[in-house]
Amino acid sequence: MLSESFKRWLLAGVGLAVLTKEKMEEAVHELIKQGEVSKEEGKELLDNLMEKAEAERKELSNRVNEEVQKVLKGVGLVRTEDVDQLKEQIQELEKRLGRLEGEN
Repeated sequence: MLSESFKRWLLAGVGLAVLTKEKMEEAVHELIKQGEVSKEEGKELLDNLMEKAEAERKELSNRVNEEVQKVLKGVGLVRTEDVDQLKEQIQELEKRLGRLEGEN
């Protein structure tokens, strides 16, 4: 059975957000080879590592996105999506104005 301290080291010390699937597979294979875990435990460990790595990648991506948005707002830049939305609103207002002017 894999010790809890080793699990914690593996999860926290290695940095799952940057650990590739291949590296995780290599580490788990090495544990199986050394007899630290069975094949079944290794598969379960790898599955857990992959889930946690994906969750950490998503969290990291969200945090980076939030920080980028803060920086953009701080320097007065706007997102392309915001500009596109404003363009659509202007086009709709121009259509309405055109209809109103046509009625007069």
